[in-house]
Amino acid sequence: MRKTLLDVMTAARAHDCPIVHSSKLAGEPPFIASSPCLGEAPPPLLEITADDYLSIMSELRKRWTIEHDETLSFPIFTGGARDPRPGQQRLQLSPRTIAGSIALEEGTAAVYYMLDSAGQETTIIYDGLRSFADIQDYWQRRALTENIRC
Repeated sequence: MRKTLLDVMTAARAHDCPIVHSSKLAGEPPFIASSPCLGEAPPPLLEITADDYLSIMSELRKRWTIEHDETLSFPIFTGGARDPRPGQQRLQLSPRTIAGSIALEEGTAAVYYMLDSAGQETTIIYDGLRSFADIQDYWQRRALTENIRC
């Protein structure tokens, strides 16, 4: 049976994972991390197929209230991309970021989506946050408390 957004959120809540980070690398299978990651990926929160991923993303897009939608004029290659070719030889898409909120069975969650220049999709669902402004506030507070430099 195909996995749903409810399956993802149920697994995240069962694992006390309020930030759900999913990605689809160009040419790679989709992945939903058991915790947000920079660098090496943690174990999967939930095993999904490419069909599951497409279904979950379709469901997310149907529920999405978009507050921010921006196509960028400069290339972005995210760190997880595994394409060994130099950036100039890769597919060159215009990066896009979309953010807003989705209605869930148990409230609202904030969502951030990015398509990078190489075609990698990254989607982050913040369970407990309610808007794009909440995402911005979260990262601003985290940068101040953890001395992260942007």
